[in-house]
Amino acid sequence: MLLCKFIQLAKNCVKNSNFSFIRSKSVVSSYNEWDPLEEIIVGRAEGCMHPPATRETKIRITKENWEKFQLKASTPYPSDVVNKAKKQVDEFINVLKGEGVVVRRPEKIDYTKMGKYKTPNFESTGYINTCPRDGTLIIGEEIIEAPMSFKSRYFETEPMKDLFNEYFEGGAKWTLAPKPRMKSDLYYKVILKKNTLKVGIKKYRRRRELRQIVIENFPYYDIKERTKLLHEGKYGLTEKEVAFDAADIIRFGKDIFVYRTIVIC
Repeated sequence: MLLCKFIQLAKNCVKNSNFSFIRSKSVVSSYNEWDPLEEIIVGRAEGCMHPPATRETKIRITKENWEKFQLKASTPYPSDVVNKAKKQVDEFINVLKGEGVVVRRPEKIDYTKMGKYKTPNFESTGYINTCPRDGTLIIGEEIIEAPMSFKSRYFETEPMKDLFNEYFEGGAKWTLAPKPRMKSDLYYKVILKKNTLKVGIKKYRRRRELRQIVIENFPYYDIKERTKLLHEGKYGLTEKEVAFDAADIIRFGKDIFVYRTIVIC
């Protein structure tokens, strides 16, 4: 409901605007996903890290890969991987410029050297600076910074603030959705009976078959259980706070389609 209310506010901004694609006085004007591209912010591959092995990260990783991931958590991506990614991004920029598109870049930020940051509710290391579209949404003449639910992405739009301020001075609206505190109650808890747990998740040797166990994360290990919960309207996130990724929103002019997720499920 919280996400729906916020998206409805954004839709109202579009409905109440002149909705003119030609006479816009703002340097920002984008209502859909298919109009000819004039300007774009392309992220950076440098300075990226694997996110920490936290609850919200675990939701998107299968049981088989989770054990491997924990060995890489909060460590830099291999330099050869970063260098290859950087070359691909640079070539992509050349293609865009060749088509007459204005390419802007966020500031450089090196999460590998930043160390941990801390809020009153959590501490984390950083993640990536590659995906501006994950955390930023353009609706008409308005820039919306999404309140993402990954602790490692809390400051991900920070390298774009100078660009946003420039667009703001050029007539664009600039909205920062309230950042979630990301306490444990933002993430869905599943209560399962012992006899529904799969072998290998955790070894419980007590004979009380009906003993209930609180699983502190979404059941990534059981696709059937996970699908069942999705059909019941139970996702990785609760409705405790406003939290969504801009990448889960697609624009069709005055209509906006939203997939409720954390870019995971």
